[in-house]
Amino acid sequence: MRVSSSITISPSCKEIDETSHKKEDSCLIQNWAENHTEAAWQHEVLLKKQGAMKGIQGHCNSCYLDTTLFSLFSFSSASDSILDSAEVHDTTAQQILRQQIVKPLRQHGYVGAESVMNLRRLLRSDSFITEEKDPEEFLNVLLGEVLAIEPLLKIKAGDQVLEYNCYQILVERDGMVQMPTMQQLLDKSLLSYDLKFVDTPSCLILQMPSFGKRFKTFSSVYPSLKLDLTGLVDQAPQMCCVCGGQATAGCSWCHLDSLLNPNHMKPSRSIAKKVETLKVEMPGGKGGALERQEQRSVPDMEAAKWLTSAWPH
Repeated sequence: MRVSSSITISPSCKEIDETSHKKEDSCLIQNWAENHTEAAWQHEVLLKKQGAMKGIQGHCNSCYLDTTLFSLFSFSSASDSILDSAEVHDTTAQQILRQQIVKPLRQHGYVGAESVMNLRRLLRSDSFITEEKDPEEFLNVLLGEVLAIEPLLKIKAGDQVLEYNCYQILVERDGMVQMPTMQQLLDKSLLSYDLKFVDTPSCLILQMPSFGKRFKTFSSVYPSLKLDLTGLVDQAPQMCCVCGGQATAGCSWCHLDSLLNPNHMKPSRSIAKKVETLKVEMPGGKGGALERQEQRSVPDMEAAKWLTSAWPH
C-alpha cells in the first residue's frame, strides 16, 4: 500500500470568501487610482510627509533653514532650476542640496540633520552653523552668493530694474482690515510704490510685512491659494474697471481704491509656482491674459520656532 506524502486540502468557504474580497478590493483600488491619478499621487505624497521621523531633522537652531528648504522643495518643482543649473558657482553645495536633501525628502519624506549641516558649513559664515537666522538671509546667501544663480525676481521701479530672490511686502497697517489676504498685501505693496514685475516669475517668494521677530504688521494673514499677477506685470494688458474693456491708461492709486476695485485690501511667507495663462476676450475682440500662480507653502514663526504649512497640487 502506498501513501502519498503530498496531501491537497481543499480551501474552505471562508478562505475563498477572503480571497474574493481581496481581489475585489484590489480591483476597486486600481480603478480608483486610474480615475483619480492626481488624488492618488497627492495621497501618496502626504503619506511620505506624515508621522514620526518625517520632514527635516532639526539641529542647532536650524528651524529657519529646515522650513525654508521644506517649503521650496517638498511639494513643488518650481525651484528645481536651482538644482539642475549648470551655471552655479559652488557645484559642491548644489550637489549636497540635490542629492542629500531634496532627493531623500521627496523619496522618503525624511532628511537627517547631518545632511543639512553639510550645506550649512558652505554658507560663507560659521554663524550659519550654530545661530538662528532669518529665512531671507539664508536664501540670499545660498542663492546669491554660494550658488550665485540668476535672481528669481526682476521688478521694475521707474527706469530701474531691481533683482531679488525674495520680495519683502511693505504696507501700512489698515485699521479697517483685520485679516488681509496675501493677494491684497501683494497688490498694495507693489502698486503703492509704483512697482511691477518685469515678467511673470517662475517662482515667487513673498515675505510678510514685519519688523523684527516680535512685531508683525498684521496678526493674521489669509493665504491666497492662487495669486493673480495680471495687473502686476509690466506691459500686461489691463482691464478697465468701468466698462470691462482693455484699459488705455492706469493709475496705481485708483487701483487701490476699494470703490473702483472691490478686491482691494485687493510672511508668513509664501512660495508660488507659475501655472497656466488664461486667455480672456475683451470687448472688440482684443485678447488679454490672466497670469496666475498657485501657492505651495507658508512658513511662519510660532513659539520662537519656524514652522511650515505645505500641500501638494
